Order: sequence, then structure tokens, then C-alpha cells
Amino acid sequence: MNSSVTTKKQLAQLDRALDGGTLGDVAGIVGDLSPGDVAYLITSYPPRIRQVIWSLLEPEQEADVLNELPEELRNQFLVEMEPKALALIVGQLDDDDVADILHDLPDSITEQVLGIMDEADRTRLATVLAFPDDVAGGLMSTDTISIRADLTLDVVMRYLRRHAEIPQNTDSIIVVNREDHFVGILPIRILLVADPSQSVREMMLTNRDAIPAQLPATEVARLFERNDWISAPVVDEENRLLGRITIDDVVDVIREEADHSLTSLGGIGEDEDTFATVMQTAPRRAVWLGINLITALIASSVINMFQDTIEKVVALAVLMPIVASMGGVAGTQTLTVLIRGLAMGQLNNRSQRWLVAREALVGLANGILWALVVAAAASAWFEDWTLGLVIAAAMMINLMTAGIAGAVIPLTLKRLGIDPALAGGVVLTTVTDVVGFYPFLDWQQFFMAKTDIEDSDWNPDEAPPSKSSKKRAMTALQVLGTRLVNLTPSQLEQIPIEDSRLQDAVLQARKITQRGGLRRQLQYIGKLMRVIDPEPIETALAKLDGVHQAERAQLHQLEQLRDALIAQGDAALPAALAAFPHADRQQLRHLTRQSDVSGPRAKEQARKLFRYLRELQESSDADF
Repeated sequence: MNSSVTTKKQLAQLDRALDGGTLGDVAGIVGDLSPGDVAYLITSYPPRIRQVIWSLLEPEQEADVLNELPEELRNQFLVEMEPKALALIVGQLDDDDVADILHDLPDSITEQVLGIMDEADRTRLATVLAFPDDVAGGLMSTDTISIRADLTLDVVMRYLRRHAEIPQNTDSIIVVNREDHFVGILPIRILLVADPSQSVREMMLTNRDAIPAQLPATEVARLFERNDWISAPVVDEENRLLGRITIDDVVDVIREEADHSLTSLGGIGEDEDTFATVMQTAPRRAVWLGINLITALIASSVINMFQDTIEKVVALAVLMPIVASMGGVAGTQTLTVLIRGLAMGQLNNRSQRWLVAREALVGLANGILWALVVAAAASAWFEDWTLGLVIAAAMMINLMTAGIAGAVIPLTLKRLGIDPALAGGVVLTTVTDVVGFYPFLDWQQFFMAKTDIEDSDWNPDEAPPSKSSKKRAMTALQVLGTRLVNLTPSQLEQIPIEDSRLQDAVLQARKITQRGGLRRQLQYIGKLMRVIDPEPIETALAKLDGVHQAERAQLHQLEQLRDALIAQGDAALPAALAAFPHADRQQLRHLTRQSDVSGPRAKEQARKLFRYLRELQESSDADF
């Protein structure tokens, strides 16, 4: 506690000294701080102040401070250093720390540093550098003490006293055979109190397994956590001792995992510097902002399908965020649980199925509870029980879907090799928004149609028809509405539709592509037509049908005349000129003779002749 208070006072003094610009005072304060506190200071200031603090460090401080800095910030200082100075610094660090540094440096700089180091150091480092930094081999240090099982404890004590110091965090001595195969460990606590005449074989522990060099770093951290280890030996595939992992290296792994989980929720990397420059920060964040934009556009497209409905009922715009946000929160809760389980290695096939089922039931239970609450609030607020019913149903579906999606999405992303912590939130948001918006707006549209009919002036009780006649009449009106929807825009302009609601319904139906939504919209159009006089619409459609029939008859006659001209030649010209007195005789004869050919040009020439005959027909109609 006292040391913590002292450190805070020193940090406060340093802050004041930096503000006052007294570098001598800054250097004195920095020299009294631990490497961890200096590293903390460097990470807590913008780039300009960082350089000032770094320049005031003593050479013997640099190595320890570098070892405490985050990877990205550490590399910024390393790449600016000369290879000789860099070799001196790494020579003061443990093998695993040196390996971490060299892994992150450009290959050219790494080669220069290794070339300056002596042969023994290079050999030692080569063992660690042969492994990636995210497995046990990359975490280990080759600085170990090993003994044989046939030695007595007295000999071991004398052997240890020959060392000026033993490696840090040495809680046990590793026992190996003549081929350097791992046999067991001899804890220091046993060595210090046991009879010196006893052998190592009698006192060593053989129930302790070594860590395979290829074991992932996260699994190593879990082993240390479950067994409360301070250190552990690392072996190769043949059980040959390579080195050991200590608790300080495991703490770094745990911290990195925690940073990764936290920063991934915001779509940023775990190594992102708090005080990175604009040019460094903006591109990193732009990627996930772009991905989020795509998912937002998907949700917006669902809303756009029901824009007319939203315009008519303003309450929908008020209530939509409630449905989406409740689903988002429920899904995020499940997502967090699953990501944590994946990170801790707790999930297998059986437990995954159990969790998915549980989250679905939890979503259903919470959906029922909060659907009732929101339904009551919406009904009282807007004085519309149908609106409360719709939002209740939408919320139940969305919360249940959110629970299932929050469990399934991270499992699926994990199998695809995608980081669930980084991408899970984006995918989940899209699912909950779409599932929340679509049923809410779709069902509200259906109830609006029903309400419009009930509020209209039409009263079926005035002349009650039979059930069969009512059904036939409704079917006929729906068929009539379907014909309106299928007309071209120019044809629709010729139809006298005086009811604005019917006009809007027909135009909206032309935009709907989903089968179920179109069916409900056509039913709505059929109901609207029950309150208007359909005779003018039927008359206009009949007129269009008559025009179409006349046009088809004319085209058929023109086709017959063309075929006669091609088959008979000049003999059929009098009939054509009688039908079209204003025709150019020479052009007609020329096109007829050109059409009397075979091969690939025959169809093209026949089309030219038909087009000329059609132009003659259109000009005759215009004169008439």
C-alpha cells in the first residue's frame, strides 16, 4: 500500500515537472521509477512527450522498459535504434522476451541484430525463434536449471551454490535423464527441508506433466490458472526438455486476451495505441465502419419496404427502436457468454447444443415478460390495442431469435476461422434489426388494412348477400384489383381511380416482391374496391381489352398481306395498293422482291416489309 502511494506521488510530480518543462527534474523522477511505471507513463502521454521521457532513460533502463511496453509502441522505438544499440538491449532480456521483440521487427533488422550477438546467444535464441509467439515454444525461456535423478540432495545444493544467481520465478528444478528427456520436478520447498542424503529420485514429483511446445498460448494460460503454477517445463514431441514458461509470461497472455476481448467489441485491434496519430487510427476504424454501414443499409432496406405504412402511422417510428434495441441487448448478452466460453475452452458439441437450447428458452421467457409490458404501454400511449398486439408479437419473436442468433453466430464464425469477438456483434445487429423490423411493420400493415375497411362507410348489413355470393363478389373484386396491379403505367393512367387509398394501394403493390406480402396487399385492394363503384374501372378495362383485340386483328391482317406479297410477288400488289392507296408502289415492289430470298437474310427482309406495311397502317389510322 505504501509503495503504491509513493508511486502515485512520483507520477504526480513527474506530471508537474513535464508541465513546467524542467527536464532535470523529469530525469530524476524517471530514474527512481520501476520499469513498469516508466512504461505506464510512456503509454499515458501523446507521442511528443513519449520521446522526451524515452530520451531521458539511462541505457541500463531501456531494456527493462521496452519489455513492459505494448507491442506496437515498443516497435516504434526499436525501429529507430541502431542494430548495435538494439543488440545491447536485447542481450539484457530473457530469451522469450527477446524472441517477442525479434518476431515483430523487420527481417533485415533481425538478421543484423543476430549477427552482432555471440554464438551462444544465437543458439539459445534459435530454439525460441523456431516457434510462433502464440504457442508454448514461443513463450518459453531457455534459461533453466536441470538435474539428474541419481544425484543426492546435498549434491544438488552444492550445485546451486555455484551459481551467482538462479533464474527468476524458479520454484522447482527440472529433472531429466541422460538424453535430456523430462522425468519430473524437484520443488525448492522440498529441497530445502529434506534430508540431504536422500536422492532426487526419492523426493521428486513425477505426477507433473510437461507442456508440449506446440500447445496454444491460451491453453497454457488455462493450465497455469487451473493448477496455480509458477513455472512449467516445455518439451518437444520426443519429450526432450526445451525450456520453461514462468507466470510473468502467462500474465502477459491473459492481459492480451482481455485487451482483445474488450477492443474487439468496438471493432479495433488489441494493440491500438490510445495516443496513436490520426493517420494511424482513421484507416483502422474505417474498415469496420464500412462493414457496419453495409449492415445498416440492409436493415434500412427492410424499413423502406414499408415506408407508406410508416408515413400513415407515426407511432411506428417511435416504437421501432424499442423492438430493435431489446433484441440487440438480449443478443449481446448471449453473444458475450458464448465468446467467453469459447475463450476459456469450455464448449464442446454437447455443451454447445445445450447452450443454444437454453438461450432460446431464455429469450422466449424474457420475450413474453417484456412483450406484455411494452404492449400495455404502447396500447395506453397511442390508444390502439392492435399496435400493442403487433409490438408484443414482434418483440417475442425478436428476443427469441436474438437468443438463438447470439449463440449460433459465434459458434459458426469460429468454425469459419473468423474471430467471433470482432465480427459477432456486427452480424448479430443485422439479424436483430431485420427480424425486429420486418414482422412489426408487416403485421401492422395488415391490421391497417383491416381497420381502413372497418372505418369505411360500407355496411354489408344493408343488403345481406349469401355467403357464396359474397365469396364470389370478393374474388371478382380481388381479380379486378390484380388486373390493375398488372397494368403498365401508361395503361393505368387511362383507368379512372378516384379513391386515393385505392390508388396508393395499387402503386404500393407494384413495389412488393415478396409473395406473402403481395397476397395480403391484393386482399387489401379487393376490400377497398368493395366501398367504391367498380363499374367505371371495369368499363375502362373493357375498352383497353377491345383496343388490344383490334390491334391484334390488324397485326394478323398485316402478317397475311406480307406473306401474300412474299409468296405471289407482283400478283399481290393490287390487293396491297387497294388496302393502302397512299403507298409508294415502287418501294413496295422493291421490298417485296428483296423479301423473296432464302438464307439468313430472308427473315430480316421480311421484317422490313412488315414494318413498312405497319407504317402504312398507322398513317391510315392517323388520317382517319
